[in-house]
Amino acid sequence: MNEDDAKRYVAEHVEVSRLHVTIAKAFILEHFHPTTSELLSQFLVSVDAKMPHRLVLHSSVDPLPTLDGVVNAISWQLAACEAIWGLIANAAVFPASSGLCGGFGTLPWTTVVPGSGGTSSGFSLDEYAIQVPDKLALPRSTSPDVDLPLTDPDLYLKELNLPGLLPAVEMALREAVRCIRHELYMACLAMLGRASEAAWIETGLALAAAVPAGSSVNGTKIGDELQDPFVGIGRKIKTTLDLYAHQHVFSGIAKASGVKLQDLRNCVVWADCVRDSRNSIHYGAEPAMSNSYEKVATLLIGAVPHIRLLTSLTEAARKNKAE
Repeated sequence: MNEDDAKRYVAEHVEVSRLHVTIAKAFILEHFHPTTSELLSQFLVSVDAKMPHRLVLHSSVDPLPTLDGVVNAISWQLAACEAIWGLIANAAVFPASSGLCGGFGTLPWTTVVPGSGGTSSGFSLDEYAIQVPDKLALPRSTSPDVDLPLTDPDLYLKELNLPGLLPAVEMALREAVRCIRHELYMACLAMLGRASEAAWIETGLALAAAVPAGSSVNGTKIGDELQDPFVGIGRKIKTTLDLYAHQHVFSGIAKASGVKLQDLRNCVVWADCVRDSRNSIHYGAEPAMSNSYEKVATLLIGAVPHIRLLTSLTEAARKNKAE
């Protein structure tokens, strides 16, 4: 392998995933340091992605482990830089100087090995650089433990911690977080209501489909009702709850999911509060309590355990049917 091959290998393998950016955001807020270079250095150590000191390009040495280390370091640092700009955009951190950092400099390489001569040089990696402020500051108006996850969709979904989350629910929750960040509380409630509806309907459909043949419960009829666009969500939620009340039918699913009937009843209370608040989008309708930041934030935070519960129940029902 020569220098051009090494450059090509790096270019073809550098990749930044949303998951890596989310991990970087969480690290930055949990281990914040005002000097960005120090923050980046600590982050790279935490993910075992320090940049190799030198690349040996000699036929007796396999260069791929070193090149993979270079790719890993670049990819993780790019994720951290994207995370910083994302946090800045969401007012979770602020630039504290006009200076920039984030370059990679030059990767030294050599063809020299013990017992032989050769050449040494290096090639620039700065084409991959994303410049970020060299000093950062945290906002003074928020509580990191509560408010910060509500300013960034990635951090919020990290709190939810559901890799298999229904795409429609994930999209609605991301929109809800964006809305509350801009103080659009009615819009936030509309999206939160959409996420709740999708989660409840999918749970009901999964339970209905898992009803065994010959049961006294008519799963097909219930499934049709849950998919009927002319049936309101309040009735669909009640239908799902009433269906799960047949614990003799769903005892295996209840055990697998860990969801008790009372847990689902508690989830109904949250869903009803979301629905009542969301319904204030209709002209002349007023919620029982005004839709303040505190109320909307509480409902959004409350979505985490309740959506997690509904998703666990849905997955257990689907797995039960597959078996």
